Amino acid sequence: RLVLPHTDPTRAIVSLYGRRIDGGEDHKHHHLPGPRGWLNAAAAKGGELWLTEGAFDSLALMAAGIPNVAAVFGVNGIRWGWLRDVRRLVLAFVMDSAGQRARDEHAREAHMRGLEVLVVTAEEYGGKKDAAEAWAAGVLLLSGITPAAVSADGGELARLRALVAALPDAAPAGIKGGQWMDYHRQALRFAETHLPAALAAGWSCLLYTSDAADE
Repeated sequence: RLVLPHTDPTRAIVSLYGRRIDGGEDHKHHHLPGPRGWLNAAAAKGGELWLTEGAFDSLALMAAGIPNVAAVFGVNGIRWGWLRDVRRLVLAFVMDSAGQRARDEHAREAHMRGLEVLVVTAEEYGGKKDAAEAWAAGVLLLSGITPAAVSADGGELARLRALVAALPDAAPAGIKGGQWMDYHRQALRFAETHLPAALAAGWSCLLYTSDAADE
């Protein structure tokens, strides 16, 4: 088993991740209980940041010559508060339905937060499902990363950004991190769909209540 650190942007180790490497599937991934971080979270201190779901995908991109990459350990692992110094975000998620759905949702939220967003596509992976498989097969190609397809323009985009930015990055007390990420996505979808009505009603932020998490 290979053991890798969960870190925060100060390089502090906050937990550990173990990955089985003998080919077996039982207990393939293991994280210590408690708070989680990212693999190589200090990369978020630069202007451009690549993010992957898994640690091996980040290691593959590092081997391909991209040092400013971090693994968020799952589709819900992004911590927007850690991206304050980032101006360009490259999402290199897994080519399955969950990974692509999360990639598109994160791309929209990143765009609302004023970031330039690029996405790695199946072409860059050479038809493989992720960066690690593509690197191992020798087909990883990173010369044509695609701008994320996101909508919204002008003043509407500025208003959306203001509503999203007003949401706290950290989950409120008693709310799990995954539940808070779900609420962020619900809030963004609401803002995109009902922005004129919300602004007409005088909304300046998207407030969280326990009832909202249950809907």
